Amino acid sequence: MSAHDHAGHDHAHGGAAHGSLRGYLIGFFLSVILTAIPFWLVMDGVIDNKQATAVIVMAFAVVQIIVHMIFFLHMNPASE
Repeated sequence: MSAHDHAGHDHAHGGAAHGSLRGYLIGFFLSVILTAIPFWLVMDGVIDNKQATAVIVMAFAVVQIIVHMIFFLHMNPASE
């Protein structure tokens, strides 16, 4: 098998698997949700405390970074 034989999944890219359509769609929808909720919180003024709102928005941002790392950059604990 060649280094780019997708059937064998033996890649010269350090062995990291390429994403599937399903994985990309899951990542996309999670990203949309993780963007829409903080946007809604801020635009509708759901939480009166500005500091609490900022902490919640930053928490959503951290989760979104993790989603991008897993679903789009294909990083996981097994990645080197």
